[in-house]
Amino acid sequence: MQLISVASRIDGVLQDLSQTGARISLCSPPPRQGRDVLLRWPGQELFGQIVWSNGLDVGVAFHSPISHEELVETVGRDLPPPLTTSHSVL
Repeated sequence: MQLISVASRIDGVLQDLSQTGARISLCSPPPRQGRDVLLRWPGQELFGQIVWSNGLDVGVAFHSPISHEELVETVGRDLPPPLTTSHSVL
């Protein structure tokens, strides 16, 4: 995923996601707290604001919440396939 600001474009890893924000680990120092940013990953672009940073980790609050469906789709993209079993439980 990418975090894009007026002055930079930084690659990162989405660590946590909710309908109202995200925690991201970045590959280089983040923009300052209070900066508006665009988060971009496959199938999604979200505007938000950096609300905290700790080293290369940042918290971003979205300007508009994402839907539950968008949340499930994004989180589900990284989940392993469900386990299947051939035995029955009595």
